[in-house]
Amino acid sequence: MNTFRCDTANTFQFIISFTNTPLEITEPTSPLNNQRFSIYPNPTQDILTIEPQEASVQEVYTLRIMSSDGRLLYRASKLKGSRQLQIADWPVGVYYAELEQKGIRQNITFSKQ
Repeated sequence: MNTFRCDTANTFQFIISFTNTPLEITEPTSPLNNQRFSIYPNPTQDILTIEPQEASVQEVYTLRIMSSDGRLLYRASKLKGSRQLQIADWPVGVYYAELEQKGIRQNITFSKQ
């Protein structure tokens, strides 16, 4: 049996299983919540706060921030707890934060004004 997982912008999540029987679509037995982190304020001007949700605050995570043209601007690993980044000298624009914890990735878009 092959199982494929499909996340649609964290709005719906379902599993499609292909077997020798007709197509079956099931919901996970417990909802998977990839919203492990918050980034604020968004938009920001100088300080960006990255905050794990309460359930994952003590777990190690990796943070990568990329510019809209794909350049890696910031990378840190083995982080725990909240972080504040000084981004006042970054150009105005849209940025992408990728946070990974226990093999689960969350992508958050934020803007610098």
